[in-house]
This record gives sequence, structure tokens and C-alpha cells, in this order.
Amino acid sequence: MDGGHLRGADSVYIFAVDKRQPIQGDRRMFFNQIANSIKSRGLFGTLKWGYDGYLKVNNFIVFCRDLAVPVDMRLVKPGIEMKEMSLLELRCLRAQNDRLPVEFYCDETKGFKYCYLAFIDDHPAAIYWLVRPEEKSRFLILRDGDLELNYAVVLPQYRGNRIAESLMGFILNDACSKGFKRIFSVIHVSNIPQYKPMLRLGFLPVECLTHFFVWRPKATLRYLK
Repeated sequence: MDGGHLRGADSVYIFAVDKRQPIQGDRRMFFNQIANSIKSRGLFGTLKWGYDGYLKVNNFIVFCRDLAVPVDMRLVKPGIEMKEMSLLELRCLRAQNDRLPVEFYCDETKGFKYCYLAFIDDHPAAIYWLVRPEEKSRFLILRDGDLELNYAVVLPQYRGNRIAESLMGFILNDACSKGFKRIFSVIHVSNIPQYKPMLRLGFLPVECLTHFFVWRPKATLRYLK
């Protein structure tokens, strides 16, 4: 096991890198998801999350946006710092903020590698994960040039300031600069507050999905070329 350090604004974070082959597979990530959910939501909240996710009929809308047109970032409110973070940086952040919600742990629970964060006064305010074609999407079969925005959260104390919209705009422009062509996001039909920023940023609804228990089909995207 090797080690090192990462210097932050006010601290030096000590970390260890385990070179042994990690345990892989969905089972490991499932148990990580349960553990992080209990830590964040509590036992009752975790049971409700499982009930709502598997024993209720859930309907989703698939949104899509072409990345050829950039977002005007002059609309971003001042005071919001946004950046892509490495997984090492994210782990250091979690070590200093042990009450962050489950969405900050998708590297452990979903195997994702790419995340973007927004900060207010150096405090984490929001996170979005960007799913690439080589990763496992819950809703989509991504092709080369496609991306999916997923597993996002804005911390309660920062909501109502259009932080999610600003962070999405930042991600869209970064994805465009890296040569990606299309970006998707899948929103639960009950998540009405998320519709407005998606539409303002140029996303369009392209498909509906229904999930229940183990019936979890992926979008066919038959209306897209």
C-alpha cells in the first residue's frame, strides 16, 4: 500500500492508495449504496427509498440536448464556483464533510468516474455526475459522443438560487469543448422543479420510461436520429 498527500486551500490531506485488486461487481456497489443510504437517510429513510424505488410504479421523462450550441454563462449568478473534480479530490472532500448526501458517493455505489461540483464560499453546494458510454447507465444505452447527466443534488440550504441550472450550463460547455455531441438527462415525472431549468438550457423531452420492481427497460430513443 502506497501513500501520499494532496494539498488543499487550508489543509494537507493524507491518503493511502491500495494497490491490491479491488473487489468488483454490482454486489459490492449495492452494499456500498445501502451503507451510504443508512448513513445519510437513516434506517427508516432507507426503507422508504427502497419501497419507493422498487415497489411503486415510477415514470420518467428522457430529455436530450444537442451540444453544438454553447450556454451563455453570463447568466450565472456571481459567487458560484464550479469545476470538475477528480475522484481523489472528491474523497478528500467527503473526509472533511461526513454528512454529505448519497449523491456524493456515486463512485462507490454506481462505479461512476466523472463529477462536477458547485461551491458557495468554499462549501460544497451541489453535485452532478456525468455518465459516459463506457459506464453503466440506469436508463440509457449511450453511444459514442453521448453523455448522461444523472444523480444530482443541491444541498437544502442552497436551493432556490438556480445553482443546478448554473452547474448544468457549465457541464454542457465543458462537454462541448471535449467533443461530445449529445447529452441526456432522465427526470422523474414528479420532479416538476427540474423541468424549467432543463427547458431553459435547451433540453427537449424525447421519450418516457416506466420502471416497476425488476422491470427496468432502457430508452430506445427511437425518435432521435
